[in-house]
Amino acid sequence: MTGTEKALTILRGHPPLLALEFASLMWPNSPGWLRTKNIGNRNTSVRGLGMARAASGMLGRLKRQGLVRAIYRDGANTLWTAEVRGRVAGADTI
Repeated sequence: MTGTEKALTILRGHPPLLALEFASLMWPNSPGWLRTKNIGNRNTSVRGLGMARAASGMLGRLKRQGLVRAIYRDGANTLWTAEVRGRVAGADTI
């Protein structure tokens, strides 16, 4: 199964997902979840931030291909879902 097929299967099997939720389903065992990234001031860090960025990049590429749809809630939170055009997205056209 290619990455595109796996992504569309995940999006079809769940309600609209945030990028971080999608990343946890797409790459559950990735070492990227253990990496920390400093944010804000020097005393603040967050774990797994790169995974959300990777998911956003993948979802953006799939959106440009017309395979997923973005549902904008506000400036920071975008929900993603599989695009359906007459038949299930990506069923045999990937």
